[in-house]
Amino acid sequence: MTVLPHAGARAPSPAASIAPLGAGAPDGALPCLEDFLTGEPEQELRDLLAFAMAVQAGQPTVPAALRGRADAALAAHALRHMHNQIESIRLDAAREQMARMRRGPGFTSLVMANLLALALAALLGGFLWLRPDLWLHLIPRGLFPEGGI
Repeated sequence: MTVLPHAGARAPSPAASIAPLGAGAPDGALPCLEDFLTGEPEQELRDLLAFAMAVQAGQPTVPAALRGRADAALAAHALRHMHNQIESIRLDAAREQMARMRRGPGFTSLVMANLLALALAALLGGFLWLRPDLWLHLIPRGLFPEGGI
């Protein structure tokens, strides 16, 4: 059950409810931030991540070892982020390309085009059937037995 303060009372600050880092642990059990900072501005994120890993472990650790793990974690995160960005860019490009393309023919158009092609083939076949003199000379003479074509 939560007890609300009186109207005139001030709410306690959130910092007052947080125990200090060394509370409840022997001296030197928790890491010190200054041990992890190298002073190089480009390595500050790695140093802070290594310190956070040390605090999460809750036991004394070697800063150099955690810096290596922090470097690996940051590199893996950067690779995942880059992969996701590339995938997003590819997806956007594919959507953009699809939007530029016009719609293809529908089912009815394809059926009608096939029927037209069949009708033209039938007309050409009928014409050649009625006019064998146009194509009969193309067949070699010894292909059919005596009395054939």
